[in-house]
Amino acid sequence: MSTPKFAPFIMLLQFLLSSAACYIFLLNHLEEYQQCISPLANALALVLGVPARFDLRSEHLVITILQQGGIHQFQLGALDWIYALQSSGAGLAASATIPWTNRVRIFIFACLIVGLIHALLLFFILVEYVYQTLGLFALLAFCGEWFYLLYAQGGLILLFLAWMYLCRRDLAHILTNLSRTSALPKPSPTTAENDALTIARRAPSPV
Repeated sequence: MSTPKFAPFIMLLQFLLSSAACYIFLLNHLEEYQQCISPLANALALVLGVPARFDLRSEHLVITILQQGGIHQFQLGALDWIYALQSSGAGLAASATIPWTNRVRIFIFACLIVGLIHALLLFFILVEYVYQTLGLFALLAFCGEWFYLLYAQGGLILLFLAWMYLCRRDLAHILTNLSRTSALPKPSPTTAENDALTIARRAPSPV
């Protein structure tokens, strides 16, 4: 059965609706999400000796930097674009045109990967604040800056490539149908049309 011409729009609509649903769900359970992710960043900072941690205050992350003279606290905000990108990754897995069993496995795997990447991003944010405040961990701060740039600039590209991979069968059907349509021979004139053309050529031209 051939793929309908509007199949790409259906695939795009499924992706948009799934991503929007994941984003709304994440915002409604943001505090629980932060409670799961921030301890991972704190544990990584503790292992590497970074004198900072995340504290959660009513869905807001607060960076606490420890030093001899006291503590410094900064409220972390403007993370909506990160949540939107993560929701797009989860929505992509949820809208993939594959069997439901594989879709559930890919969705769970995507959520785990997204959570780990988010925890690593939060850790590098801690390192950056420590570097700006205390001048420590310059190499880690440099790595964190590159990780942030790759995450911000390459996230959309990775989403597009993953969408093409998950929807490769439907895209292959669409491209095949387009190539077949463009390769169809033009219809030849019928016998009646040939006779009409012959009569028209034999008719005397007006003076």
